[in-house]
Amino acid sequence: MSHLYILLSDAMDAQQRGQTSSTADQLTALQKQFNLIPERTSTLGQVVSQSLMQAIAQPSREHLAHLSNALYAFE
Repeated sequence: MSHLYILLSDAMDAQQRGQTSSTADQLTALQKQFNLIPERTSTLGQVVSQSLMQAIAQPSREHLAHLSNALYAFE
């Protein structure tokens, strides 16, 4: 799971610098890695998936924080 947090941290950093394409790239990579986890279909896994989709669509600080909280709860 730590690799997911690294990708999320990179996405948050890119978002703070205003680099939306880099943010989207990091979130897409995070989504691909998350989809490899068998437990992703659990209730908490579905929350992470929804948070990821929101963050990819609108990479705001709020959506990234929500994704971080969802990942923490999933872990």
